[in-house]
Amino acid sequence: MVSMPTCLFTRVELPQTTREEHALPRSLGGRIRSRRITSNSFNNATSNGFDDLLAAPYANAFNYLAPLLSSEHEQGTVEIAVAGHGQHRLYPGGEIGIRGMIVEQRDAEGRPSAVVHQDPGALLRFAASAGWPPGSWTQSSEIATKEVEGRRGGVPVLAPKMEVAALKCALLAFDEVLADAGAHRFTRSGWLTSATDAIRDIVLHGAAPTSLLERVCWGLAPDELAGIRQLRRELVKETETPFEHIVIASGDPRTGAVDLAWVLASIDVWTFRLTRLWNGPAFTAVAGCGTLSGTRRWEPVLVEQCRWQLGQRTRARSVQRGLTESDAEAITSQIAAHRHSSFRTVVDVVERRSDDVVKSGILNLSRFSEANPVLYPGSTAIAHGLERRLRRLFFAQCEDPKSLHFLTTTISAEIAKLPQAVQAQAVSRDDEVGADIAWNDWLGCHRSILDVVAPCFGPPGYTYTITVKAEPTVG
Repeated sequence: MVSMPTCLFTRVELPQTTREEHALPRSLGGRIRSRRITSNSFNNATSNGFDDLLAAPYANAFNYLAPLLSSEHEQGTVEIAVAGHGQHRLYPGGEIGIRGMIVEQRDAEGRPSAVVHQDPGALLRFAASAGWPPGSWTQSSEIATKEVEGRRGGVPVLAPKMEVAALKCALLAFDEVLADAGAHRFTRSGWLTSATDAIRDIVLHGAAPTSLLERVCWGLAPDELAGIRQLRRELVKETETPFEHIVIASGDPRTGAVDLAWVLASIDVWTFRLTRLWNGPAFTAVAGCGTLSGTRRWEPVLVEQCRWQLGQRTRARSVQRGLTESDAEAITSQIAAHRHSSFRTVVDVVERRSDDVVKSGILNLSRFSEANPVLYPGSTAIAHGLERRLRRLFFAQCEDPKSLHFLTTTISAEIAKLPQAVQAQAVSRDDEVGADIAWNDWLGCHRSILDVVAPCFGPPGYTYTITVKAEPTVG
């Protein structure tokens, strides 16, 4: 009789009705899926408060990256606050939009006379329900916000449940890819039972994660990234791609250590020392997947040698003794700065690979000349929309006069290389398509500017969106 698979954490048998779940979260572009490693009930319990908390710091990056992701990894909206304009939404592709319907004006009797919504269809339905006869009202496009920057609130930089989620995901990934590896399926070793039992109790029974994390969490370790990538290039045949996931583990009977790391989309390296009592065979295992459209899950690699092991435990951990408030602030600031740098790398890749994102951004910042920064009032020239987009992408650098001068002179020099007829192109405010614009020329110009300023500025980092306004016609 063939034994049924069991849940790694609860050890209950998994029936054929077990749902296929992502070991690495779908919201983070994970492609390692299985129905033989964990139960439906355990998966349900980790969705809220664990996996969603882990994904939260990366939502901005994956939101902007959305145009380059597969449909499997479709992204949702992100709530942000725009100074002086209240709550907005960041739509996939980095576009800022409003939340639902906004009544901008009311008539003398208090009835809506001008409303705004992201969806033109919603305006049609509102007009019908409000009794606005067809032909008695006009519709126009406007920018959602003129401001350059929106901010997210309530997203922790680091938290115990994040670390539990990262550990759980990495263990599940290896439990799946090594499911047919026999004795080398280290996730089922008795030496790891205390860790998997602790995760079960934390997730299902609300146990405190402190004891587990003090024992096994080795911290966020960006210094490990180069070595892990080098080993991945040596062992894995799959071509390296931006923002891929790598999970790596090793067992060393000489030191007793079983180490585990998850390179999360090339942004963070979550690390764990699972036990110091390992007396099984030496091994190194590497697995992972791409996140971009057209990439895939790799075949795992297992070698019977310890080729990688963690270095020093880092300070980037949520649970540690003797941590002062100033220490904690310094640690979180360092993590946040690193993630912002990674976000800028995401923006750079999208700006270079997604024609649709760049075209729509330039087009709308040409149409809406009142968007910040206000450079050429009333102008709808593509050249001016391009400059506005680049000044938004590099708005932090533009606060310095010398850097701003360098950027604007670079923009002028690159635009001057275009044919005169292209340089003179403009759009009307109502042109939502820009069909007559020489986009190949403008896209090439945009990316040439990024190349020129990269040694000085590094990657870019920001963007726009439009809403539709409807109001009754007068008379």
